[in-house]
Amino acid sequence: MQKIYFLLLFIAITTVGKTQDLHFSQFYNSPSNVNPALTGVYPQDMRLIANLRSQWFSVPVPYTTFSMAYDQKILNDGRLGNNILGAGIILNYDKAGDAAMQTTQVGGLFAYTRQLSKRHFLSGGFRVLVAQRRFDIAKLTFDKQFVDGTFIATANTGEDFDNFNYSYVDIGTGVNWLFQISKRMKFHFGVSAMHLNQPKASFFNNPDLRQSPRWNLHLDATIQLGDKIDLMPAAIFSMQGTQQERLFGTGIRYHLDQRFAREKSIIIGTWYRMNDAAITSFGLSYPTWQATVSYDFNTSDFANATNGVGGVEFSFIYTITTVKPMTDRKACPIF
Repeated sequence: MQKIYFLLLFIAITTVGKTQDLHFSQFYNSPSNVNPALTGVYPQDMRLIANLRSQWFSVPVPYTTFSMAYDQKILNDGRLGNNILGAGIILNYDKAGDAAMQTTQVGGLFAYTRQLSKRHFLSGGFRVLVAQRRFDIAKLTFDKQFVDGTFIATANTGEDFDNFNYSYVDIGTGVNWLFQISKRMKFHFGVSAMHLNQPKASFFNNPDLRQSPRWNLHLDATIQLGDKIDLMPAAIFSMQGTQQERLFGTGIRYHLDQRFAREKSIIIGTWYRMNDAAITSFGLSYPTWQATVSYDFNTSDFANATNGVGGVEFSFIYTITTVKPMTDRKACPIF
């Protein structure tokens, strides 16, 4: 039975998940993992984002993914006009399966946003990650360890791994276009490419096994429908080699309070990952923070192994707006 679960989990990683990369259902709340060009592209001055995902917790070993990113505007004293220079750091951690397969990534983010006209802004950015991938072979059992029907932990496994961990550098880049009509009416459209240097992807010393570049095409918008209601559609299309992921849906924001510095709202969303999961989300937004929880309802064949149980995901965004010194010229914020 354990081998069946292991096989199903492996299939889920390579087919249902579409890529071996870290990914979140709330991709719209994890911009640093979608496109580095989004670094610094938000109304406030500093931003901290945390994402936590736990999926398939009805199988023997759940899969856990965690991400934390911090970014801020730099040279934000009027010297760049309405242009933005953004920089940040990111930490990703993923643990999966019986072998405790772990991926740890830490790196830097950088982006520059230029104002093309009153309402149009174009951003370009890149990120560089230093990563390690490892697994614990002691947590696995192999056929050759069963001798005359008895399991012997010290018996030769018959497997010959060159090592149980390896490190690599991962480079990504992207561009993003922002069309800003008002605070409650804006559109983002971006393209990003990850693993441009095709880093190592094997526990064996095989230089031919490399991570294929992953391309992301993403868009999101805020559309004011009424005095208290905004529509917030978003979609992402990812492609890595022959694998694809398509996730789309929308959120609806209801403004409970629109007074300056007291803004409060709730956000309810429905989303769909093609051939994999239907997703619901609920969020609360305050002037300096936003918290969102979502749940994946598994719709793929893997539901037979999980009894239909999918994954829960949390995101938390905290922002800071600094007090700017008085100047002798009129300020013209871009957001």
